[in-house]
Amino acid sequence: MELDRGRYDMVCEQLKHCLLPELDRDIGDEPLVKEDFGIFRYGLEMNLQLLFDVIAKKERILLEPFKEDNTFRIHFVLFLQQQSGYDEAPFQTDNESISKQIRFLTDKYYKKVASEPTIRNECLKYYKEKLTANKWKRNIGAVYGFLQMVKLHQRLIQTKFTSDDCLFMLSVGMHLVEYFEPVYKKFGIIIFNILLEYGNSSDLQKLNLYQVISKKLMQPLIQNMTDEEGTVLVLSCVYKCIESFEGWRDPSMWNEVDDVLEIIMDRIPIETDNRCTAILFMFVCSVTTLPMEKPRIFSSLTDIEHLDQVIATCVKPAGEKLEIFSQLRDIFSSHHNLLIGRWSKRLLRMFKDRDVIGKAEEIRFMLFIMHIVYICAFYGSPWFMGMKWQESLHELISNFMKLVAHNVYRDVFMDEIYAFLDTIKLHLETAERTVDAFQEADEEHVTNLIKSIHDLIPELKKFCISAKEADEKERQSRKSEFASDRPELPEDKWNLDSDD
Repeated sequence: MELDRGRYDMVCEQLKHCLLPELDRDIGDEPLVKEDFGIFRYGLEMNLQLLFDVIAKKERILLEPFKEDNTFRIHFVLFLQQQSGYDEAPFQTDNESISKQIRFLTDKYYKKVASEPTIRNECLKYYKEKLTANKWKRNIGAVYGFLQMVKLHQRLIQTKFTSDDCLFMLSVGMHLVEYFEPVYKKFGIIIFNILLEYGNSSDLQKLNLYQVISKKLMQPLIQNMTDEEGTVLVLSCVYKCIESFEGWRDPSMWNEVDDVLEIIMDRIPIETDNRCTAILFMFVCSVTTLPMEKPRIFSSLTDIEHLDQVIATCVKPAGEKLEIFSQLRDIFSSHHNLLIGRWSKRLLRMFKDRDVIGKAEEIRFMLFIMHIVYICAFYGSPWFMGMKWQESLHELISNFMKLVAHNVYRDVFMDEIYAFLDTIKLHLETAERTVDAFQEADEEHVTNLIKSIHDLIPELKKFCISAKEADEKERQSRKSEFASDRPELPEDKWNLDSDD
């Protein structure tokens, strides 16, 4: 098949029609549903059959300009950006075969074509025209397309953004996070996360983007984005800001960190989702250990962007986790975490007041992270709280006992409680006593508390076993009573060979 100028122009025009045109109303005027785009999707799928055929037979149309014309290649990249995402845009094709072909073409050609400066600049020009403050709400295709452009840059290209790129991404992100619908807020935060990851650090500092993103946008969203995905996105973005701004590593600048931690600490007591609570605690660990050189094991256990890996560690056998906790105790026994020490009383109060209800797997994950927070926050700290400290520990241990008593069949998180109690006992045994706050008479109370914990773990295990045995005995008894009360059928009723 020869591709002359006339046929090339026709193919370019067909590809242009595969890009979603500007809507006749703002997205906020009324909800957008898939049915609104039925005609567009029908035309899209008809055009794509020809386009796929052209690409299969004339691959060069993608790999190089046609007589110095890049129109097809520019539209092709824009098309892939609009249609290759997994964000369930209402205008995307729902034809599985076509979606599979689009993703194949993305994996095969996108990096090579979209990396060319000419193509990239033309795509940005397209988005800069469509995503202005007064136009973006009618250009939903450009919103999804730009989001996917940024994601594909992260996945396939991974070069540093220019300062102009950063400013444009900031502008688009601000439009989205300030919009009332959570889905668009999340889009904006995704853009910010990738901007902070691939923006040149000197440009980000010079343009003051760390401060703009953290203070103007992120802090209010910590309280408002309450689902798990939104929580991870927001906290990941805030952490990148804090980590990248070297001034926040200086104790004189810790008030910057405290501003963020204050919001986190306000949210934790009212958070009802155990996984989100664990994520918030992980963030506290990550931020408050910035001044220290973090060992790999600790960094991996507090990395909210790789939550699945942390959960995979949480579900390891108890013996393997005991070794992990032992390593963490060794790390923090010689490190007094001054930054988190400013929040220690509040953290312990949150621990003892936490009402633990919900799915067993989620409770286990939260207890696992709380254990890590305890080691990070308290294990290397001097013994400075006297009797108030001990009273709080008594209440925390009482809560653990209640949790065990009410959940004797939920073995999945019992080992977490036993390991946590063991760390508390070791902490009581080894913690430094400060003379000004710790009186000699207090030592007797500490000794008694250590002994009570030492005796408590086997007692809790025995209680669980006896409670299960009692329940099983009662179940068997009821089963026997039911069997004895059941009327017997005449023998001939069981005779399956009877002729009757």
